[in-house]
Amino acid sequence: MKIFALWAKINILSIIYYFLFIIYYLLFIIICRKIGKRQEGQKLNLKKFWDNFEGYVAGIMMMAMSAIVILQVFCRFVLKASLPWSEEVARYLQVWVAFIAGAYGVRRGAHIGIEAFALMLPKKAQKVLTIIV
Repeated sequence: MKIFALWAKINILSIIYYFLFIIYYLLFIIICRKIGKRQEGQKLNLKKFWDNFEGYVAGIMMMAMSAIVILQVFCRFVLKASLPWSEEVARYLQVWVAFIAGAYGVRRGAHIGIEAFALMLPKKAQKVLTIIV
């Protein structure tokens, strides 16, 4: 009887994995179509795509991290079977999202800056500070 219960849990987890794979595949197709969608007479702008590529990757990784955490919570509290890999994968995804989104923010100039000290300096010192920083 215990073997049957274990087999049923394994089948349920397999169904959940396949369902999540299908969802991610469909999201990937939707994102690719939105990126590739163009109006009549308009060229596909690959430069714009590559300029925002880090943002796309960070967004996809963030969605994956959220789905993994939600799956872990579902499995732990509903199925009473914890996934051994989900916490570690979510942690590594969070680290990678921080690095990739940080680099993307630096390139776009989206980080918060405090300019009060720089504005008190003379114009030449402001230029030097801008070059240094």
